[in-house]
Amino acid sequence: MFSVFLFFRLLNFGVLVALLTWAIKRYLIPFFANQIAAYIEHLKGLEKRRRHLANQADDEKGRLRDLLSRVKKITKNVDLWGMIQEEKEHRRAKDEANFAKQALQVEHVKAGQRAKARAYHKVHSDVVQSTRDYISKSFEGSDQAEKYSDALFKTLREL
Repeated sequence: MFSVFLFFRLLNFGVLVALLTWAIKRYLIPFFANQIAAYIEHLKGLEKRRRHLANQADDEKGRLRDLLSRVKKITKNVDLWGMIQEEKEHRRAKDEANFAKQALQVEHVKAGQRAKARAYHKVHSDVVQSTRDYISKSFEGSDQAEKYSDALFKTLREL
C-alpha cells in the first residue's frame, strides 16, 4: 500500500516537473530571449546614434575652425587690445558720471533740507522777535512783561 502511494506521489512529482520543464521551454525561454534581443537592438541603436552625434560634432568643430581662421584673417590688422581698453575707459567714465550725478542729487536733497531748516529758523526767530516786541509794548513798565515773555518763549521752544 505504501509503495503504491509512493509510486503515485513520485508519478505526480514527475508529471509536475515535466509540465514545468515544458512551460519553461515553451514560454519563458522565448520570452526572455526576445527581451534580450530587443535590448541588444536598443543598444545597437544607441551606438549608431552616438556615432552619428560624434560625426556631427566633428563636422561642427571643423566649421568652427574654418570660421575662426577667417576671423583671424579679417581681424589681423585690428587692434583688439586697444578696442578693449577703449571700452573699459568708456565704461569707467560712464560709471564716474553716474556716481557724480548721484552725489549731486544727494547734495541737492541735503541743500534743500538745510534751506528748509534755515527758513524755519528764520520764521521762528521773526515770530519770537515780534512777540517780544508786542509783549514789551503791551506791558510797558510792568513786571508781568518778563513773566509772560518767559512763559511764551518756553512754549515756542517746545514747538
